[in-house]
Amino acid sequence: MDGNSERRPLLSSSNQSSGQIIPDIIPVPPIRPEDLPQNIGTNNLLACLVCGSMIDITVKKDQHVVKCDNCNEATPIRPAPSGRRFVRCPCNCLLVCNETAFRISCPRPQCRRIIIVKSDLPTNNNNNRSGDLDSNYEQSSVSIFCAHCHSSFLFSRDEWLARCPHCRKLSSVNPKLSRMRGFIFLIISLILLVIALGTIFGTMARTRLGYGGFIVLDIFLAIIFIYFIYRTIFYFRLKISKSTQSNAFT
Repeated sequence: MDGNSERRPLLSSSNQSSGQIIPDIIPVPPIRPEDLPQNIGTNNLLACLVCGSMIDITVKKDQHVVKCDNCNEATPIRPAPSGRRFVRCPCNCLLVCNETAFRISCPRPQCRRIIIVKSDLPTNNNNNRSGDLDSNYEQSSVSIFCAHCHSSFLFSRDEWLARCPHCRKLSSVNPKLSRMRGFIFLIISLILLVIALGTIFGTMARTRLGYGGFIVLDIFLAIIFIYFIYRTIFYFRLKISKSTQSNAFT
Protein backbone atom coordinates (compact mmCIF):
# COMPACT_ATOMS: atom_id res chain seq x y z
CA MET A 1 0.00 0.00 0.00
CA ASP A 2 1.33 3.50 -0.84
CA GLY A 3 2.85 5.01 2.30
CA ASN A 4 2.10 8.57 1.18
CA SER A 5 -1.62 7.84 1.00
CA GLU A 6 -1.57 6.78 4.66
CA ARG A 7 -0.15 10.17 5.65
CA ARG A 8 -2.88 12.14 3.93
CA PRO A 9 -5.37 13.83 6.29
CA LEU A 10 -8.68 12.02 6.64
CA LEU A 11 -10.63 15.25 6.19
CA SER A 12 -9.36 18.03 3.98
CA SER A 13 -9.51 21.65 5.01
CA SER A 14 -11.84 22.39 2.09
CA ASN A 15 -14.55 20.46 3.95
CA GLN A 16 -14.49 22.78 6.96
CA SER A 17 -16.91 25.67 7.19
CA SER A 18 -17.22 28.07 10.14
CA GLY A 19 -15.49 25.62 12.50
CA GLN A 20 -17.73 22.66 11.65
CA ILE A 21 -16.56 19.61 9.75
CA ILE A 22 -18.62 18.58 6.74
CA PRO A 23 -17.97 14.88 6.15
CA ASP A 24 -17.04 13.53 2.75
CA ILE A 25 -19.84 11.69 0.93
CA ILE A 26 -18.19 8.96 -1.09
CA PRO A 27 -19.35 5.80 -2.89
CA VAL A 28 -17.64 2.62 -1.69
CA PRO A 29 -18.27 -0.91 -3.02
CA PRO A 30 -18.87 -3.67 -0.47
CA ILE A 31 -16.25 -6.36 0.09
CA ARG A 32 -17.12 -9.30 -2.15
CA PRO A 33 -16.56 -12.98 -1.23
CA GLU A 34 -13.87 -13.25 -3.91
CA ASP A 35 -11.97 -10.41 -2.20
CA LEU A 36 -11.54 -12.49 0.96
CA PRO A 37 -8.51 -14.73 1.60
CA GLN A 38 -8.89 -18.17 0.06
CA ASN A 39 -8.02 -21.61 1.49
CA ILE A 40 -8.45 -20.52 5.08
CA GLY A 41 -8.75 -24.14 6.17
CA THR A 42 -5.22 -25.03 5.00
CA ASN A 43 -3.33 -21.80 5.72
CA ASN A 44 -2.42 -20.58 9.20
CA LEU A 45 -1.12 -17.22 8.00
CA LEU A 46 -2.78 -14.59 5.86
CA ALA A 47 -1.85 -11.10 4.75
CA CYS A 48 -3.59 -8.12 6.31
CA LEU A 49 -5.71 -6.39 3.68
CA VAL A 50 -4.61 -2.98 4.99
CA CYS A 51 -0.85 -3.11 5.68
CA GLY A 52 0.09 -6.52 4.24
CA SER A 53 1.53 -7.90 7.47
CA MET A 54 1.06 -11.61 8.13
CA ILE A 55 -1.58 -12.56 10.69
CA ASP A 56 -1.56 -15.88 12.52
CA ILE A 57 -5.09 -17.32 12.42
CA THR A 58 -4.32 -20.78 13.79
CA VAL A 59 -6.90 -20.46 16.57
CA LYS A 60 -9.08 -17.89 14.78
CA LYS A 61 -10.25 -19.80 11.71
CA ASP A 62 -13.84 -19.93 12.94
CA GLN A 63 -14.05 -16.15 13.27
CA HIS A 64 -15.40 -13.83 10.61
CA VAL A 65 -12.86 -11.07 11.31
CA VAL A 66 -9.30 -10.96 12.68
CA LYS A 67 -7.31 -7.97 13.91
CA CYS A 68 -3.85 -7.13 12.67
CA ASP A 69 -1.24 -6.64 15.40
CA ASN A 70 0.72 -4.22 13.21
CA CYS A 71 -1.90 -1.68 12.09
CA ASN A 72 -4.73 -2.64 14.51
CA GLU A 73 -7.17 -2.80 11.60
CA ALA A 74 -9.66 -5.62 11.07
CA THR A 75 -9.49 -8.02 8.12
CA PRO A 76 -12.41 -10.29 7.18
CA ILE A 77 -11.51 -13.93 6.59
CA ARG A 78 -15.02 -15.25 6.00
CA PRO A 79 -18.14 -13.83 4.34
CA ALA A 80 -20.28 -11.66 6.59
CA PRO A 81 -23.13 -13.31 8.52
CA SER A 82 -26.42 -13.80 6.72
CA GLY A 83 -28.09 -10.49 5.94
CA ARG A 84 -24.89 -8.49 6.56
CA ARG A 85 -21.94 -7.33 4.48
CA PHE A 86 -18.51 -5.80 5.00
CA VAL A 87 -17.56 -2.32 3.80
CA ARG A 88 -14.09 -0.76 4.11
CA CYS A 89 -14.04 2.98 4.83
CA PRO A 90 -11.21 4.98 3.20
CA CYS A 91 -9.82 5.49 6.71
CA ASN A 92 -9.38 1.66 6.75
CA CYS A 93 -12.12 1.09 9.34
CA LEU A 94 -13.97 -2.16 8.61
CA LEU A 95 -17.72 -1.65 8.86
CA VAL A 96 -20.48 -4.26 9.10
CA CYS A 97 -23.87 -3.15 7.82
CA ASN A 98 -27.18 -4.62 6.73
CA GLU A 99 -27.19 -6.15 3.28
CA THR A 100 -29.87 -3.67 2.19
CA ALA A 101 -28.17 -0.60 3.73
CA PHE A 102 -27.53 2.16 1.22
CA ARG A 103 -25.67 4.70 3.35
CA ILE A 104 -23.62 4.29 6.52
CA SER A 105 -21.53 6.61 8.66
CA CYS A 106 -18.01 5.85 9.80
CA PRO A 107 -18.02 5.78 13.63
CA ARG A 108 -14.45 7.05 14.01
CA PRO A 109 -14.49 10.62 15.42
CA GLN A 110 -11.58 11.70 13.21
CA CYS A 111 -13.33 10.47 10.05
CA ARG A 112 -17.15 10.63 10.18
CA ARG A 113 -17.39 10.03 6.44
CA ILE A 114 -20.81 9.32 4.95
CA ILE A 115 -20.43 6.19 2.83
CA ILE A 116 -22.77 5.40 -0.05
CA VAL A 117 -22.65 1.63 -0.48
CA LYS A 118 -22.62 0.89 -4.19
CA SER A 119 -24.47 -2.30 -5.08
CA ASP A 120 -23.36 -4.54 -7.91
CA LEU A 121 -26.26 -3.76 -10.24
CA PRO A 122 -26.16 -4.98 -13.85
CA THR A 123 -25.90 -2.48 -16.67
CA ASN A 124 -28.44 -2.27 -19.45
CA ASN A 125 -28.11 -0.34 -22.72
CA ASN A 126 -24.79 1.13 -21.53
CA ASN A 127 -26.58 2.89 -18.64
CA ASN A 128 -25.05 2.45 -15.20
CA ARG A 129 -28.04 1.86 -12.95
CA SER A 130 -25.88 1.94 -9.85
CA GLY A 131 -24.55 5.36 -10.81
CA ASP A 132 -28.08 6.59 -11.48
CA LEU A 133 -29.15 5.29 -8.07
CA ASP A 134 -26.31 7.12 -6.33
CA SER A 135 -27.04 10.31 -8.26
CA ASN A 136 -30.76 10.19 -7.46
CA TYR A 137 -30.02 9.56 -3.80
CA GLU A 138 -27.61 12.47 -3.53
CA GLN A 139 -30.14 14.77 -5.19
CA SER A 140 -32.88 13.73 -2.72
CA SER A 141 -30.64 13.98 0.37
CA VAL A 142 -28.80 16.71 2.16
CA SER A 143 -26.21 16.79 4.93
CA ILE A 144 -27.42 18.39 8.16
CA PHE A 145 -25.89 19.15 11.56
CA CYS A 146 -27.67 17.69 14.57
CA ALA A 147 -28.97 20.38 16.93
CA HIS A 148 -28.13 18.19 19.94
CA CYS A 149 -24.66 16.69 19.35
CA HIS A 150 -23.64 18.82 16.30
CA SER A 151 -22.66 15.71 14.31
CA SER A 152 -23.50 15.62 10.61
CA PHE A 153 -25.48 13.00 8.73
CA LEU A 154 -27.43 12.57 5.51
CA PHE A 155 -31.15 13.22 5.57
CA SER A 156 -33.95 13.00 3.01
CA ARG A 157 -35.33 16.26 1.66
CA ASP A 158 -38.83 14.73 1.76
CA GLU A 159 -38.85 14.51 5.58
CA TRP A 160 -38.83 17.19 8.26
CA LEU A 161 -38.27 15.26 11.50
CA ALA A 162 -34.75 13.87 11.79
CA ARG A 163 -33.40 11.34 14.28
CA CYS A 164 -29.64 11.65 14.58
CA PRO A 165 -27.86 8.30 14.06
CA HIS A 166 -25.17 9.39 16.55
CA CYS A 167 -27.11 10.60 19.61
CA ARG A 168 -30.54 9.14 18.60
CA LYS A 169 -32.30 12.41 19.52
CA LEU A 170 -35.08 13.92 17.45
CA SER A 171 -34.94 17.36 15.86
CA SER A 172 -36.63 19.31 13.10
CA VAL A 173 -35.13 20.58 9.86
CA ASN A 174 -38.12 22.80 9.02
CA PRO A 175 -38.87 25.42 11.73
CA LYS A 176 -41.94 26.72 9.89
CA LEU A 177 -43.55 23.28 9.82
CA SER A 178 -42.67 22.69 13.48
CA ARG A 179 -44.36 25.93 14.54
CA MET A 180 -47.39 25.17 12.37
CA ARG A 181 -47.77 21.74 13.97
CA GLY A 182 -47.39 23.35 17.39
CA PHE A 183 -50.17 25.88 16.68
CA ILE A 184 -52.46 23.13 15.34
CA PHE A 185 -52.03 21.07 18.49
CA LEU A 186 -52.48 24.21 20.61
CA ILE A 187 -55.83 24.98 18.96
CA ILE A 188 -56.98 21.38 19.38
CA SER A 189 -55.86 21.48 23.03
CA LEU A 190 -57.90 24.63 23.69
CA ILE A 191 -60.97 23.07 22.08
CA LEU A 192 -60.51 19.93 24.18
CA LEU A 193 -60.07 22.07 27.29
CA VAL A 194 -63.41 23.80 26.68
CA ILE A 195 -65.12 20.44 26.04
CA ALA A 196 -63.51 18.84 29.10
CA LEU A 197 -64.42 21.74 31.43
CA GLY A 198 -67.97 21.84 30.09
CA THR A 199 -68.37 18.10 30.57
CA ILE A 200 -66.85 18.14 34.06
CA PHE A 201 -68.99 21.02 35.35
CA GLY A 202 -72.08 19.78 33.52
CA THR A 203 -71.88 16.31 35.05
CA MET A 204 -70.57 17.35 38.47
CA ALA A 205 -73.91 16.72 40.17
CA ARG A 206 -74.12 13.20 38.72
CA THR A 207 -70.52 12.35 39.57
CA ARG A 208 -71.20 13.35 43.19
CA LEU A 209 -73.99 10.80 43.22
CA GLY A 210 -71.49 8.15 42.23
CA TYR A 211 -72.24 7.65 38.53
CA GLY A 212 -69.09 5.83 37.43
CA GLY A 213 -69.61 6.37 33.71
CA PHE A 214 -69.31 10.15 33.99
CA ILE A 215 -66.19 9.82 36.12
CA VAL A 216 -64.58 7.64 33.44
CA LEU A 217 -65.61 10.15 30.76
CA ASP A 218 -64.04 13.03 32.68
CA ILE A 219 -60.80 11.10 33.17
CA PHE A 220 -60.75 10.14 29.47
CA LEU A 221 -61.17 13.76 28.34
CA ALA A 222 -58.47 14.88 30.78
CA ILE A 223 -56.02 12.30 29.41
CA ILE A 224 -56.67 13.38 25.81
CA PHE A 225 -56.20 17.03 26.78
CA ILE A 226 -52.89 16.26 28.54
CA TYR A 227 -51.67 14.34 25.46
CA PHE A 228 -52.39 17.23 23.07
CA ILE A 229 -50.82 19.73 25.47
CA TYR A 230 -47.73 17.51 25.59
CA ARG A 231 -47.54 17.42 21.76
CA THR A 232 -47.96 21.20 21.66
CA ILE A 233 -45.01 21.70 24.02
CA PHE A 234 -43.03 19.07 22.10
CA TYR A 235 -43.34 20.87 18.75
CA PHE A 236 -42.69 24.34 20.19
CA ARG A 237 -39.59 23.12 22.07
CA LEU A 238 -38.26 20.98 19.21
CA LYS A 239 -34.69 21.93 18.37
CA ILE A 240 -33.84 22.87 14.79
CA SER A 241 -31.02 21.10 12.96
CA LYS A 242 -29.20 23.23 10.41
CA SER A 243 -28.55 22.11 6.86
CA THR A 244 -25.32 22.65 4.95
CA GLN A 245 -27.53 24.12 2.21
CA SER A 246 -29.54 27.14 3.31
CA ASN A 247 -32.38 26.50 0.85
CA ALA A 248 -32.55 22.71 1.22
CA PHE A 249 -35.92 22.64 3.03
CA THR A 250 -37.59 25.80 1.79
